[in-house]
Amino acid sequence: MASRLDHESKARGPGNRAGAAEPGIGRSIFLRTATRRSGLLTHSLLLGFAGGVAYRFLFDPPVERDLGNFLRSGVSGAGLFLAVLAVQFGFASGGRSRLGAALRRLPLAGEVVVRALVMAAVLIVAGLTLQFLLYWDRYHLDWLNRRWLTVNLPRTVLAGFLFSLVVGVVVQTESD
Repeated sequence: MASRLDHESKARGPGNRAGAAEPGIGRSIFLRTATRRSGLLTHSLLLGFAGGVAYRFLFDPPVERDLGNFLRSGVSGAGLFLAVLAVQFGFASGGRSRLGAALRRLPLAGEVVVRALVMAAVLIVAGLTLQFLLYWDRYHLDWLNRRWLTVNLPRTVLAGFLFSLVVGVVVQTESD
């Protein structure tokens, strides 16, 4: 078995990816979808940055409105929009996979529930991760309080769901 694997890696040569020489195997459907829609990716990142800055301006106290916080909020918004886009691209490209086939066999309500749960989980994990990475040094864990978990996190998830609806329509209409 080891000699077969060694022979296959030598046949590929340096820099060639595993399976790239085989027909139908190479970059994932997800990466191809993201590459094909790079304009949507760019617009989403810019819209996410602007949304994060707007969120800071509209919902945070004036004391916290400084350049550093605006930049962190913009990066957080861009990261959340990127997470939404990744999930939407995953669902769009998953239509041709076993996961997509399994989702299509579900009743419509079941498919919507599964998609909503996946999106909610991704938004919560992305929101917590970005909050931790961007605000750890400044606030330590002071930001992780009841108000943030009951007010800010649900607002973040709601904003992500609203953007997800728009991106979902764009991605689905382009793929049909």
